[in-house]
Amino acid sequence: MMTKVIPINTELVDDETAQVMKNWNLDLVSPQAVRDALPADGTDVTIEIDSPGGYVTAGSAIASLLKDYSGSVTAKIIGEAASA
Repeated sequence: MMTKVIPINTELVDDETAQVMKNWNLDLVSPQAVRDALPADGTDVTIEIDSPGGYVTAGSAIASLLKDYSGSVTAKIIGEAASA
């Protein structure tokens, strides 16, 4: 089974803010975006992080999603990994 790579390469925001920003063609990472990217079959994932940080609540929600994920999760910092 292949590992799926999920990039987190921009600011973390809550789901509502992400929806509004999409109207301005700004693609920010939200908990819903990570939820949607996680494979339903439990395939292992690698999270590639290059982010200036963002909303603490969004970072916490994403961390919870990854902890609860049924597959193996590996995080790789490939650039900036500022606090959220």
